[in-house]
Amino acid sequence: MMTKKTVKGFTLVELIVVIAIIGVLAAILVPSMLGYVTKSKISSANATAKNVFNAVNTAVIEADAEGLNFEAECEPVPEEIEDRIKNFIDSGDIEIAVTINDMICRAVGIKDGKFAGAYPCATTNNDSPESGSTVIDAATACAWGRHTEEA
Repeated sequence: MMTKKTVKGFTLVELIVVIAIIGVLAAILVPSMLGYVTKSKISSANATAKNVFNAVNTAVIEADAEGLNFEAECEPVPEEIEDRIKNFIDSGDIEIAVTINDMICRAVGIKDGKFAGAYPCATTNNDSPESGSTVIDAATACAWGRHTEEA
C-alpha cells in the first residue's frame, strides 16, 4: 500500500521571489508617495495663506472703519492687524508677511515649518525648499504675490 505524501508550506525559493517582488514595488512606490506628501503640505500652506489673506482684508476694512491708515510692503504683519488675526499667528510655527496698498491686502506669504505658501500667487511643488528652491521665508512668497498683482 502506498501512502500519499502531502506537502504543506512554501519553499525557500518561493519566499525569496515574493520578498523580491515586494521590494521592487516598494522601491517604485515610496518615492512617488513622498512627492504626494510634499505636494499636500504645500497645498495646505497655500490654503492657509488664502485664509490669512481673507482675514487680513477683513481686518484692514475694520481698521479703515476706525480711521486707521497704513501701508505695508512685505513686512511682518502690522501691529494694528496682528491683534485682529491672532488665531493665525498663534497657530504654531507660522511666519506671515503681507503687502497692503491703498488699504487693501494685495498679497500674503506664509512659511509653515519648511513649506512656504502664498496667495494670490500660490507656490507650487517646484518652489518648495526640498526641491532646491530659494524660498526660505514668508516675505519671499509675499513678493511673488505682489509681483503677480502688479503684472
